[in-house]
Amino acid sequence: MPLFKSKEAKKPKEQPGFASRLDRELPFVVTLVSIMAASGISPFGSFMKLARYKLLPNVMIEARKIVNMVHILGEDPLSAMEKRANGTKSRQYRDLLLGYVSTVRNGGDIADFLQSKMQSIFEFEVAIARQSIAKIGGLVDAYMIMQVIGLSLYVVVAALSSLPAGDLIPISMDSPVFSYLIVFVILPVISIAILFALDKTVSSSLVGSREVLLRGAMFSGAAILAFVLIHLTGMLEGILDPVYAFPLFLIGASVWPAYKTLSSERNMKGMEAELPSYLRDIAESRKAGLSPEKSIIYASDRLRDHEFHTVVRSFSNQLEWGVPLRKIYENLAAGVKSRMALIHFRILIEAIESGGGYTASLDILAKSSEAAYNIENEKKSMLKPYFLIAFMVTALMSVTTLMVSQTFVEVSQTIMPGGDPSAVESQEDSAKVFAIGIAAQSWLTGFLIGKISTGSFVAGFKYAIMLVAISMGAAVMTLEFNITPSVFLSPGNVPGI
Repeated sequence: MPLFKSKEAKKPKEQPGFASRLDRELPFVVTLVSIMAASGISPFGSFMKLARYKLLPNVMIEARKIVNMVHILGEDPLSAMEKRANGTKSRQYRDLLLGYVSTVRNGGDIADFLQSKMQSIFEFEVAIARQSIAKIGGLVDAYMIMQVIGLSLYVVVAALSSLPAGDLIPISMDSPVFSYLIVFVILPVISIAILFALDKTVSSSLVGSREVLLRGAMFSGAAILAFVLIHLTGMLEGILDPVYAFPLFLIGASVWPAYKTLSSERNMKGMEAELPSYLRDIAESRKAGLSPEKSIIYASDRLRDHEFHTVVRSFSNQLEWGVPLRKIYENLAAGVKSRMALIHFRILIEAIESGGGYTASLDILAKSSEAAYNIENEKKSMLKPYFLIAFMVTALMSVTTLMVSQTFVEVSQTIMPGGDPSAVESQEDSAKVFAIGIAAQSWLTGFLIGKISTGSFVAGFKYAIMLVAISMGAAVMTLEFNITPSVFLSPGNVPGI
């Protein structure tokens, strides 16, 4: 018994979250395996191909384990698949491997099993997508509630501090440190925690987003550090109020990543929208008797989205020039920013190379692309209300909270006209610091909206610019033009008075 336990302890375990990441890649796996089976290639041959698929990193790890068990340890492919099935936490992946092993051993129809499995996996993906919408909705609600409570707490403290009875509140709450703690520590920390949880729920197919996000984070960190140093050295005095300098620094740091993301996002959307009809045209042309190459050339002649049309026309031209398919894919990959589109193009080339592009193979690929697009489209339509809510609530909150904060500064001046000028000045400084905190929170909210809209944080830079600009406009309205609720409620502005 002790020996058995020690062996189990040494047994390698999957990384946390590996099973869920593997599940996200399974639709592409079962599509490739089904197409290869229709072309007469065994699933083990498909796993040998998947062992080189860097676009599917988690599947590539699993495929290499199976291939190594066969080539290095000398096990037969069915036993290797069975062992890997029993060693994974992914239920869908385990069912796929064990189902294939059982079908082969019982003499069943492998192609029929794989196609039915592909359909069930896509149905499972639809259910998972709907569950993820509920999780995202909960996180967005938590984020909005956190903002409302945090900013309301600040406004309450500011209101009590502006009244003569403000001396009755605890010293720790009356201190500016408490306000700074709310605006610059508590709210950002909770926001980042919610963004981290959202990152585990939503995935993106945008290629190259990580590099742009890292550069954008570096620019933003440098901009914030530069603002702090310039402000502490007093270089901004007499040039620009820090209330407006800080948003400008954030906007300046976000311009480059926002610009890069706009072009990549436009490319991704064009690819994913046009790919299903393109693959369907290829499949139907192949059914009509055209060769795979002629089917691709014919489908590429149809007028489509500019980004997509440029890529497929290049694909078609290189086919006519006799360029090898692998080289065509390498050239094509440079102009495609959608991971989903790249995977389907790769599978298309695999289908043509492996079996000459059988009619059944291309039809399976077209169905897979249509199913994947429908799932993503349904998910985006269900997420759109959360996107609008997050944007509108943040924009309105920036305006209303700054207006209310400035109102209490006016109340303090009215109630204590002969009071200590330093107290009034302290409240005005506190209102300015609050405006800076609102700009920072608006900037962070941009990344929440970006993650909801495209699945990638890098898309948040453009929304961050919009929200920071709104918060800056609210600061100008309240601090420079003194536009507060009291302006609209004053006797001179009320009709009949």
